[in-house]
Amino acid sequence: MPNAKGPVCPEVDQCLEADSEADAGGWGGRSGAIKTRGSLACLPTIPIAPWWTSLALNSHVIARDYEPSGRVPVLEVFYGDPIADVAPSKAEWLEKKLSGWADFVDDARFHEVQGHHYTLLAPENIDLFARTFVARLAGRRL
Repeated sequence: MPNAKGPVCPEVDQCLEADSEADAGGWGGRSGAIKTRGSLACLPTIPIAPWWTSLALNSHVIARDYEPSGRVPVLEVFYGDPIADVAPSKAEWLEKKLSGWADFVDDARFHEVQGHHYTLLAPENIDLFARTFVARLAGRRL
């Protein structure tokens, strides 16, 4: 079982630590995200399950400093109950956080679905999510 206080995969943590000290060769990552081409060389030797676990447990670090850029023509956002530390309600999650994607999209549409941020695709929610998703594909004529 992963230990929230310590590293799940020391090899990944070593790569991340090496990256945080690197001065050049960046791939644009921040706050411990893998960002240098050289550090990627260690990844093939890492067992995949612990690597993904470490990535999942550290994704909040990556996301914290993420700054989107660029522009895309369309975006469909499916959202449920937010992470409590990010927003106290769905309304605030949509109005103060998710709506910011509209700054990078010509046509952004937001769709409320069942579940918590982490359980949108859980078995108990997947049927409604799939219906909503398929309806949006049809709406986009895809």
